[in-house]
Amino acid sequence: MTPLPLLAAATLLLGAAQGSVVLHGTKLPIAPATAEDMRGALAACEGITSADWLDMGKLRGELGWKDLLPEPRNRARPVTGVLQKPGNPTLIAISGAELKSKQCVVVARIDDPNRYHPTAEALSKAIGMPKSREGNMYTWQNGPVTIRMVPAGSREAPNIEFAVTSSVSRKDKG
Repeated sequence: MTPLPLLAAATLLLGAAQGSVVLHGTKLPIAPATAEDMRGALAACEGITSADWLDMGKLRGELGWKDLLPEPRNRARPVTGVLQKPGNPTLIAISGAELKSKQCVVVARIDDPNRYHPTAEALSKAIGMPKSREGNMYTWQNGPVTIRMVPAGSREAPNIEFAVTSSVSRKDKG
């Protein structure tokens, strides 16, 4: 099983503080997400991901995800490659590495690290049983779409990170 890219660990999530996520060195106050919130972000990723393309135009347009504005005082400076949909506290992070590897990454904060496995169970009710589980990594296969879930962040500020990939080209996706 291929592990997730180290985007969140090495580039995207540079650290975390209670009640926030640090993205690209910017502290962002992010509310904890529910499994339903995460499912919404995963559905968006499934909708834009193909083996040869991430449709950022569709993500920003039809699906309603906007570049993240970190704080009210910095509203003019969105965080590059990080998107959020109004009403959904999960983040979609797509930088150059994800564009190259055709992976849509979802980052969600949870209020307690003990919520990790129950969240996987709740997601399984919506998207089916995982194809595999290796340690704390869950993998779901939904036709050509693969979703991988791993814990991220810290014990004090736990997050969940997902990577969504597809084996179908955009031409064949329709």
